[in-house]
Amino acid sequence: MSRRRLAGSDLVLALAGVIGLVLSLWLLPRQHPDAALQHMRSAEAARHRAVAFLAQRGYRVDTTQAIVVLRRAPELLRRWQMRWGRPELVRRLEDLPWLPVYRWVVYRPSEELNGQRWQVVLAGDGTIWGFRGPETPGEDPAARAAVGIAAEAFDPLASWGKLSGAPDSSETPERPGPAAAVALARYHLQRTIGSVLSLRPDSVGLLVTSSPQQAVVRFRGLSPTGDSVTVQVVVAASGQLRALEATWGTLHLPEPSPLEEGPPRRGERGFTVHEVQDLLSVLLFAGLGIWLLTVFLRRLHRRMLDTQGPLRDAVLGGLVFAVATLGGALPGMLQVPDVWLRLLILLMSTLVVGVFGAASVFLLAGTSDALARDRWPEKLAVLTLLRNGQVRNVVVGASLLRGLALGGLLLGMTVGLLGLWPRAALRLDAGAWTVPWPGLQAAVWLGFAVWVGMLLVYLLLAVMARQPWRDGGRVVGALTFLLLLLGVSAIDLEQVGLELTVHALWGMVLAWACWRYEPVCSGVGATTAWLLWRSAPGWMAPSGPFGLDGWVALGVLGAGLVIGFVGIRSRRSAAELPRYVPAYLQELARQERLERELEIARQAQASLLPRTLPEVPGIAMAALCRPAYEVGGDYYDVFALPDRRLAVVVGDVSGKGIQAAFFMTLIKGHVRALSLSKRDPADVLRHLNRLFREQAPRGLFVTMIYGVLDSATRTFTLARAGHPPVLHYRACTQQVQCLRPSGMGIGLADAELFDEALESCTLRLETGDRVLLYTDGITEMAGPRGARWGLERLQQWLVESSRRGYAPEQALEALEEQLRAFAGTTELADDLTAILLEVKQNGDAG
Repeated sequence: MSRRRLAGSDLVLALAGVIGLVLSLWLLPRQHPDAALQHMRSAEAARHRAVAFLAQRGYRVDTTQAIVVLRRAPELLRRWQMRWGRPELVRRLEDLPWLPVYRWVVYRPSEELNGQRWQVVLAGDGTIWGFRGPETPGEDPAARAAVGIAAEAFDPLASWGKLSGAPDSSETPERPGPAAAVALARYHLQRTIGSVLSLRPDSVGLLVTSSPQQAVVRFRGLSPTGDSVTVQVVVAASGQLRALEATWGTLHLPEPSPLEEGPPRRGERGFTVHEVQDLLSVLLFAGLGIWLLTVFLRRLHRRMLDTQGPLRDAVLGGLVFAVATLGGALPGMLQVPDVWLRLLILLMSTLVVGVFGAASVFLLAGTSDALARDRWPEKLAVLTLLRNGQVRNVVVGASLLRGLALGGLLLGMTVGLLGLWPRAALRLDAGAWTVPWPGLQAAVWLGFAVWVGMLLVYLLLAVMARQPWRDGGRVVGALTFLLLLLGVSAIDLEQVGLELTVHALWGMVLAWACWRYEPVCSGVGATTAWLLWRSAPGWMAPSGPFGLDGWVALGVLGAGLVIGFVGIRSRRSAAELPRYVPAYLQELARQERLERELEIARQAQASLLPRTLPEVPGIAMAALCRPAYEVGGDYYDVFALPDRRLAVVVGDVSGKGIQAAFFMTLIKGHVRALSLSKRDPADVLRHLNRLFREQAPRGLFVTMIYGVLDSATRTFTLARAGHPPVLHYRACTQQVQCLRPSGMGIGLADAELFDEALESCTLRLETGDRVLLYTDGITEMAGPRGARWGLERLQQWLVESSRRGYAPEQALEALEEQLRAFAGTTELADDLTAILLEVKQNGDAG
């Protein structure tokens, strides 16, 4: 596309993002129940209120280890959203800040200090909605005086039970009964729930087994929301309030554990639609995970995986996942009484969670990176720059700005859609937020948002790379369907159809951005939308308990905006930046280059070997040469001498590969040159040793047999320089003779010692005789159990092939087949070379 058209599309996206963000910031606080947090006391104020309440009730407890948790009432919020609609609910929550749908729970879970376990539940304005006192009894003189109780216990013989309405005239301050218990309960109610609710007593009972003796008074009433409320007050004759329990629909205060989500709400027939939807998403995630793991292991086995970039991603992923997970689990850790045990749990949890997060990110990042580089490498440009820390450039800056605009657009679309359906109920969990340090909740929100964005980038990369087409409509459609099934949006609604619509809109926008731009843009957009939605309790209620966390979240997005503008202003294009090539691709390129060079070397070495063997009257011959690698150190040559004789050479350079092939070529040139001036094979090898010693490094040597065949006299004169023995098959006796004239390898000793040790011998050949020259790769061929082919088997083969009348070429083919069958593999451990000569009738030629 043209530059002008690109700028136009970016401008439209930016405008849509700004409009969506402004719409969200203005409209969401009027529609989201969490906007009621604006009227909540701070955590520290809730702690002081609970401590003061305990002191007023006559309790002397240690409050230094008290934990403060913020909770929701999800079932009440669900019912009220459907009953009144979200905008009306937000207005009612503003007018009735004492409602317990958002409440502070201040409690001491430990039982280590003489039963000092207690809990106080407060509404946003400080109204006490629940209380469970410590086990240690005390006295409330003000309450006793206000009610007029002079005894230490209630009268067990009084009329306890259902209240009839008429007071018991037999009660006295010395013999308090149900009326005194009700009056004492009313006294405490007026300082708690009774200050905001009109409650009437329903029944009163006596707990005779408790110590101290306690009375239980039950009150009933109707709330301004139209719901019935039941309150149970437990008091002692000492005037103390022992417990205050309220039941509002499905909400029971105080709760058994302030950190539990509570029992899940199920349908009459088992699982709800949302639970089935979540199960399908989990199964889809599991299937994608198995597929990516399979691809990862295959790539790892083939060493076609980049590790440098994914490792950097893994460090970041492990860090944000650990922060998000451990920040959310901090309330449970704070319940551990022992400081050192708490620290140990924190360290071990950080290690386990961080390793899991890093390993999963490395798996997804490595797999998606490898797949995308094969099929769609241009989609990796921004991700590669980010991994290498190259942020100040136009490519990354534009991607960040597009992603931020995309996040604003996603949130604006969502809030606008919710505005059209005011009775669509948001699914809100019970929550268990602690606020030990300002900004901690922002770290949790940011960690989860970044985690989701990273996973989305890798998933889009991997799935796009596996698409068999590049048509925009098909790619966007496939990605939209996948993101719909995964439930990509951050919004949970009670209405399944509307929730799926939101998922589909998010999936469509993210899929379009991925195809139009690249996956990082989609990942930044999803991260932005997730962070804005999850941090809404903070920025919607700046004076609430998470106001600072909301500003931190917005500040992070603002920092991303600044980085994007700085990148755009740098005017550094992709062409000006260094190009990153993964190590495995560099290794593949080196391997391909090496393979090409080895192929050239193989062709060059093959050209140095005789293409055809010379035709000599009365002699048939064949040769076999199979290098173990592309090039080898075995060498053979057959060429005519000036006096019509025939030189036959077989050599083996120590080692294998390129070095051996190089010196094999050097040896061939020397042998050809020396053969023109020297008649005796021993002289040729002596001069060859001198030349080789001057040119080759120490430790490198050559074994060789150099022979001269005279077809006129039927003689074969040879010299052996440390080579395996020559085999001579005599047709007249049908036996094989091993010829071992003395000699040491070329290059092992200086001229004097080499010349002294070298001998030559002459064979007189008859019709049917055969002569075999070979290298040690044949006799040392190893079988599956380590056994060697050996000289004995070679002699047996020579006898059998000769008796059967195999031509030399057929005999060597049979030898190669037997050797490979013996080894049990087609791969060679050493070079195989052999020359077989056969004496025919005069005039016959091979």
